[in-house]
Formats: sequence, structure tokens, C-alpha cells
Amino acid sequence: MLMTNNEIYTINSNLMDVFKEENNTYYFSSKINFLIQKNKKNIMDAAIDIEKVRMEIINKYKNEEN
Repeated sequence: MLMTNNEIYTINSNLMDVFKEENNTYYFSSKINFLIQKNKKNIMDAAIDIEKVRMEIINKYKNEEN
């Protein structure tokens, strides 16, 4: 499934909101918990990569203006 950058940012933001509190207790089977954590990591990694590229582009054009 292909997702746009905006979809990745939105999903990542939602995941961060849901899992930000360490006191939240979720009672899932180990299989479901594994899949959630795996997908959460993949989405967060993609969001980090997108942000890095975005910042490189911003810096490139910012330097060209100076």
C-alpha cells in the first residue's frame, strides 16, 4: 500500500498521541502487539526520513537565496 507523505505524517502524529502516555495499558495478544509495534516503527522511520529530506530541501533553497 502506497501512502502520501501527508498520510504518513497524520498516522505518525496519531500514533504519537495514542502511545505518548506510558501509563496507558493495552491488552492485546502478543501477536497483535507485535504487529502494532512493527507498523508503528515503520511509520515513524518513514516520517523521520521524510522530515530529513524536507529539511535538506529547505536548507538548499535557503542557502541559494543568500
